[in-house]
Amino acid sequence: MKKLLSAFAASLLLVGATVVLNACEGVSATYTTPEPTIESVDAGPSSVDAASADKGSSVDAAPAPDAVTSTHPCVDNDHDGYCVVNAKGEPVDCNDSPLDKDGDGIVDGFPIHPGAAEICNMIDDNCDGHTDEGLEKVLNYVDGDNDGYGDINDPGAETCLAQGFVTDNGDCDDNAANIHPGAPDKPNDGIDSDCDDESQKENAPPTETAVHGVLTVQVPNKAALVLSYQFAKSEDLLGKWWEPDVAKAENGDEVGTSFVMSKDIAFVRLNVTIGTGDAATWLCSGSGNDAALLKDAKVKLEFGGGALVGEPYLWSAPEGGCSVVFPIAYLE
Repeated sequence: MKKLLSAFAASLLLVGATVVLNACEGVSATYTTPEPTIESVDAGPSSVDAASADKGSSVDAAPAPDAVTSTHPCVDNDHDGYCVVNAKGEPVDCNDSPLDKDGDGIVDGFPIHPGAAEICNMIDDNCDGHTDEGLEKVLNYVDGDNDGYGDINDPGAETCLAQGFVTDNGDCDDNAANIHPGAPDKPNDGIDSDCDDESQKENAPPTETAVHGVLTVQVPNKAALVLSYQFAKSEDLLGKWWEPDVAKAENGDEVGTSFVMSKDIAFVRLNVTIGTGDAATWLCSGSGNDAALLKDAKVKLEFGGGALVGEPYLWSAPEGGCSVVFPIAYLE
């Protein structure tokens, strides 16, 4: 969404290839288990006394059988309802380590015990003496940066699909989550962000076709300025990416940077954060009809051989928030 800067009394000065934008007024925005049991069997001593009145004889008591008493009470450290061993000392729970999943000091249980579901983790989850049995095996690759794409240099392994592994190994840089097939590819930045095997360095404009310039933003009586910008060849590319934190000014009220762009660049988009923490504001804040440039701010764009071809405007991203946009052209 566009909002022309003239709509809120901003003046524009164009001298040669220098564009100066002054905001006269604007809006500032603040950035802101079961119980353990014991099995036991006790057989007490018994005796049989018999007297024969007729014969005057007696029968001694038979010896008592050995008592069977449990010496293995139920220990269930992980509260999953299964003891480490049963009353006879036979193993039951193959992993009885306690686990406090939510950090509240209370044992929450551990999903390893007889009858548990087997998951792909190289652990015997159901205590049957096997690991990962019954799970589908697929060719998978390590995903080191967790972007959903595996390392292009990983030969892969045909196993069950564990966490941290994927079935697509098209990631040309598995250490950077913003680099993978389908990622936005910034023109002429020397990085193959979408892994399409086209060298962005080779596609960078030769020196003789590049445009050199300077971008400066002034906000009187302010400090801690951070500039971000984007160069775009067409309006539909606005908001696809930022060159974030291009320049910073910790103490002064002016921030700027020199740049090199190709001659087919048609739009320059920028914004500046002002201040730090909860007190930080934006050079351009709001969205839609509420978008506004911070009062007394000045934006200066200088580049050789170029000209402003339309009135600067405030551009609102679909998800909200605004940026200052300059429509420009290189004049042969």
